[in-house]
Amino acid sequence: MMGPFEYNVDFLTDSDNSTGLSFSVFGMSQEGLMHKESSIGNQDSASIYIGKRLLVGTIADGCTSGTNLNGHSFNQVGAYFLSFLGVRIARRIVLKNKVSLAGFPLEFERLINYRLARTINAVHPWKFERKQFLNNLMSSTLTVFVITEKYYVILNCGDGDVFINGNRMTVTSSSGKYLSNNFVEFNSGDEEALVSMKIVGSGNTKNLDSLLIATDGLLDTDVLETPEFGSFFFDSKIVGLKNGFQDRRREFQKRVVKEVLKKKEGRDWPTDDATFISVIRTNTDKKT
Repeated sequence: MMGPFEYNVDFLTDSDNSTGLSFSVFGMSQEGLMHKESSIGNQDSASIYIGKRLLVGTIADGCTSGTNLNGHSFNQVGAYFLSFLGVRIARRIVLKNKVSLAGFPLEFERLINYRLARTINAVHPWKFERKQFLNNLMSSTLTVFVITEKYYVILNCGDGDVFINGNRMTVTSSSGKYLSNNFVEFNSGDEEALVSMKIVGSGNTKNLDSLLIATDGLLDTDVLETPEFGSFFFDSKIVGLKNGFQDRRREFQKRVVKEVLKKKEGRDWPTDDATFISVIRTNTDKKT
């Protein structure tokens, strides 16, 4: 029987996992035990892109509750879609549109809303079923990071966790606020009511040593108080890290999962779906 965290996230590359950026990237996703008991499935999703001079990662958490007869949703559809779409859009903005750090947030928001609208229109739900379609299939949080040679930026819509250089950032918990909410009505005419992506952090890449983005099912007090949590995710002096995507699954299970479960003393973890992407600098002397 498999223990917690046996699944890696979607990994995409057109450079044979070769990157000139001095960062190691790793991610995992695990169905929550409460979801498993209710046969809901994992409603989290994550995608990672490794390019020659670009790293992109996204995580998404589909809303569990819905208006179906059992009170649950199929919003893993929206989570999978947004995590993949987010990577594709971010890649296009940087590599094809050549957008700067200052222009990235607005351009990303414009394009992801545009693509989401086109997808919804392709399904063409009738007016009486439009809200149900969006609430049960397309409602999901979204966190995205982009790292280039010069800059990095992290955007978020919904809840979750973000750590930059080991510092926990303020991510506004907006329960029930998803990008799909923007399309419940055809023409609301109220721009202030639109759900938007928020900048969680940004800066010069040379100042970035570690980054962790996670859905809200990963962390609790026991996890945060486990010493191995910080040393695994934020220690840029770890020996043996390689540039690009590196499968650290066994190390994570041995160092972090084992210690957390020991601290839990028989209590289940994770109870909710839990997904993360970790980025750590591989060479502290080479700031690129």
